[in-house]
Amino acid sequence: STAYMDEAARCSKVNLMYHGKIISRGRPSELLKKFSYKAFVVLGATRRRLEAILESTQGIVALSPAGNRIRVVVHGDQVTEVKKVLSNIGATLVETRPDFEDLFLSKLSETQDAGEP
Repeated sequence: STAYMDEAARCSKVNLMYHGKIISRGRPSELLKKFSYKAFVVLGATRRRLEAILESTQGIVALSPAGNRIRVVVHGDQVTEVKKVLSNIGATLVETRPDFEDLFLSKLSETQDAGEP
């Protein structure tokens, strides 16, 4: 058991849990191959300002701090719209390889969107 996604990503098999329920299971590499969103690092603007804007932007599946930057997971069909919102404040999206935390946060979002606790 671990709360560290970088540690979980090195395991041979994982069970991702939320409120005591398994929301996904399998080999980390296989789960990442099935990742159906786009992952980005956001450049420009302050992290606080970005968080406020991104939390209310349609198409954002998940966001997480990454040092002084923010990583975001975006629905693939809404990348253009998210880029427009960010360009209005001088920020840009730089596509990156999804990591295990992106996967976990997107699974949490899917679970919450399905109305599960």
